[in-house]
Amino acid sequence: MHDTATVLGEYVVVEPPSRLVFTWGFESGSGVPPGSSTGECHLTPVAEDTLLRLVHTGLPHPALAGHDKGWTGHLAQIAHAAEQV
Repeated sequence: MHDTATVLGEYVVVEPPSRLVFTWGFESGSGVPPGSSTGECHLTPVAEDTLLRLVHTGLPHPALAGHDKGWTGHLAQIAHAAEQV
């Protein structure tokens, strides 16, 4: 079984090709209301690859473990997809 939730947010900063900042929160407002936290991605060339660094701030303590698990899974999917290109 997969947990699903609708996430809402806005892009705050878009600096192609290296930086993306966005707000983040659940549509239901459960635990992390829309706009209450911020994600920031940095893309850095490393040899023939790209390093993706994601920092998610503003999360309440009870939400940390779930977001760590979720981002770990999603980043693994992104890495797998990038390997296919």
